[in-house]
Amino acid sequence: MPPSEILARGPVAGAIGVTAMALAEKLGQAFTKRTNSYVSAHTLERLLGLSHRANHERLLLNWAMHRASMVHPGLCKRSHGSKA
Repeated sequence: MPPSEILARGPVAGAIGVTAMALAEKLGQAFTKRTNSYVSAHTLERLLGLSHRANHERLLLNWAMHRASMVHPGLCKRSHGSKA
């Protein structure tokens, strides 16, 4: 597979996977009445050296970290020839 195709397909595959996982997680939270976890937001906050925020102010950080952590493996799998 040419590198340009890898760069196009890998992140897309990762994004599709993270969207499916997020929807399943939200469905599970609706049934169990669990609240959101902000561990990903806390991690990104520390990595970027941002000041501490309340959880309700971390939603975008949470989403960004989740998406980044899932799109990256999609790119890596494609670059190593995995079809999964």
